[in-house]
Amino acid sequence: MKLLLIFTGGTIGSTFDGAYIATDSDKPYVLLDTYKKIHPMPDYDTDEPFTMLSENATGTEISALIRC
Repeated sequence: MKLLLIFTGGTIGSTFDGAYIATDSDKPYVLLDTYKKIHPMPDYDTDEPFTMLSENATGTEISALIRC
């Protein structure tokens, strides 16, 4: 079995710097690397069709996610 992990930003992909919350393109990979150190992972691919907070998603982003 092979998994596809699709990163789009959002809460898991965000960083708080003391003043505001913003997407951070490195954050999902830090989380994934941390998880892999604790648990075995099946074979997987990753994709990032866009990076944004989900509350700002429109039909354009949903369509890109479906195409992904």
